[in-house]
Amino acid sequence: MAVALGTSPRKLLYDFGSKQELVGAVLAEARRGAERLTHGLPATGATVHERLRAIWTC
Repeated sequence: MAVALGTSPRKLLYDFGSKQELVGAVLAEARRGAERLTHGLPATGATVHERLRAIWTC
């Protein structure tokens, strides 16, 4: 991950404190991204296909 971000593993550990904190931050951001994609979509009444199409077109 550090190479992909253009930094070093030591810098990532310095910034996040531990691998567990880093993974937690990544998962939290992924959750926020999913919430942004699904915000405003109907919770019921839409098929899975319709919900996925709405997400894809966001």
